[in-house]
Amino acid sequence: MTSSELETALNCYQEALSNLKESQSPQVKEVLEIFNARDAVQAVWSQCNQVSAPDQQRLVELDRELKSKAGQITKVIDLAEYRNSFQPPAAAWWWRLETEAPPHLWDRWDWLWRGLTVGSWTVNLSLLVDIVPRFLSAGTGVAEPVHSNRLGY
Repeated sequence: MTSSELETALNCYQEALSNLKESQSPQVKEVLEIFNARDAVQAVWSQCNQVSAPDQQRLVELDRELKSKAGQITKVIDLAEYRNSFQPPAAAWWWRLETEAPPHLWDRWDWLWRGLTVGSWTVNLSLLVDIVPRFLSAGTGVAEPVHSNRLGY
């Protein structure tokens, strides 16, 4: 493959990324265009014998930009569904962008919510263990005779 083919593939990749940058709410079509352009870059890249340093630097910058848009992309498209359909190679990291997306603000507190959940379940179960035998030993009170005084007076 020639460097002109690589240049063309990189230009397509850059154009697809710039379309995403301009869009306020990206569409699935735009995301797929980016991934297809990145697939094309990878295909041409693997056929090239020697890649120039500027092309290498450009690809790194474009990939960095794609990774920075991971949160925006994963809100639009369910990548697992598309991976199941397309079966991209394991080296195609761009099809696994959900690992690159920063966690949601609330997800940072998951450890606290899990701890509070376990703690509240522990308290609830201990109260249940304490209360159930009292109900079972006292009876329901419906079939028992009515006593005016339990002390026998």
